[in-house]
Amino acid sequence: MKLLTKLLAPALFLSAFTFAMPSLAEGGTMRVATANPSRILAQMKETQAKNKTEQTERQQLDEQEKAKVKEIQDIKEQRDKFSAKNTPDWKTKTDQILTKSIELQTWVELKKAELTRRHKEEIKALFDKIQDTIAQVAADQKIDLVIADYGTDFPEDLEAITPDQLHALIRQKNVLFIGKNVDISAIVTARLDAAYH
Repeated sequence: MKLLTKLLAPALFLSAFTFAMPSLAEGGTMRVATANPSRILAQMKETQAKNKTEQTERQQLDEQEKAKVKEIQDIKEQRDKFSAKNTPDWKTKTDQILTKSIELQTWVELKKAELTRRHKEEIKALFDKIQDTIAQVAADQKIDLVIADYGTDFPEDLEAITPDQLHALIRQKNVLFIGKNVDISAIVTARLDAAYH
């Protein structure tokens, strides 16, 4: 009985695999495509719009921070010019400087944390859109498997990079050959841009 089980197990596994892959069993071929999520993310109009918004917000926060720093410097200058050391007025202004400095540090850290959290949430939401759109394009084009291609092109001037950087680029090449019309990144990007208002 054990011998029969050992002989039948591979056959059962193969038959289960065949039933799990109907496109292979019926059509005899599997359609495969690639997509580069990083390139799609960088080229999407929505990503570019979000990057502009974030850059504007960072500039506004920098201006607010500079204004808060200037306020602290102004209090310090007033204290140093008009208050004698160790007087009640000097101590009051020193307390103000300390309080405002701590408030500024807290405000800066809070704003950084808010921006970082929102940025991560936006990237995740964009990636979900990319993944959903890849699935839609694959279904429309009857593609059975889409492989993520995260590889980057080698620079034309290899003198500009170190051997370690070149090795890292080679290790990132998870897709070594892509035939014509196999990369659906442009189709996915166009569809995402069309859906973006």
